[in-house]
Amino acid sequence: MNQAHQLLFADDHQVVRQAISHFLAATAPNLRVHQAGTVDESITILSTTQIDLVLLDLDMPGMEGFKGLDRLREAVPRVPVAIFTGDANRQRPEEAMARGAAGFIPKTISGPALLGALQLVLHGEKFLPAVAPHDGTGPRSKGPETASPKFNLSPREHRSLLLVSQGLTNKEIARELGVAEVTVKLHLHNAFRKIGAKSRADATRIMLTG
Repeated sequence: MNQAHQLLFADDHQVVRQAISHFLAATAPNLRVHQAGTVDESITILSTTQIDLVLLDLDMPGMEGFKGLDRLREAVPRVPVAIFTGDANRQRPEEAMARGAAGFIPKTISGPALLGALQLVLHGEKFLPAVAPHDGTGPRSKGPETASPKFNLSPREHRSLLLVSQGLTNKEIARELGVAEVTVKLHLHNAFRKIGAKSRADATRIMLTG
């Protein structure tokens, strides 16, 4: 992020706020992070500070489902608000976007992918995760395996890239797909060649902007 931006990160878990804020300060020095622990505190900061983007925890005090999002959208209609959540409900991203959210970012997203998502939203784009977030209870859903005609990817190659964009390692992807790790390496080797990616970060960027 070359241009200076002001981000409001609203989450009721102080440890989460500090961890994310520290990561962003270290990797995106032009992004100044303001912190809030409630919806009311967020609105107060928005009334006194020129914020460019809000990263909003869906389940913190004052949210009441999506009512907190509605309040922030009403208070600052021109400021994009991206939901940041660990909720695995597949219907919530669609509802959030329908109510004006600029993105729905899972808390399981990797650091580089988070930066990519924030970059997209700051540039006026919308962000939805390629894979629904996992709530930590029970096995993670493998999700549908579909081919990607744009890059001539096979279903497994496409799925492997989607999991890479979520920050999963080759070992984790192998568990998700139920295959050997060497098979994942083969899928990714072929997929990287087809999309023109030279690294996992490059592949993540391509999949995010895709």
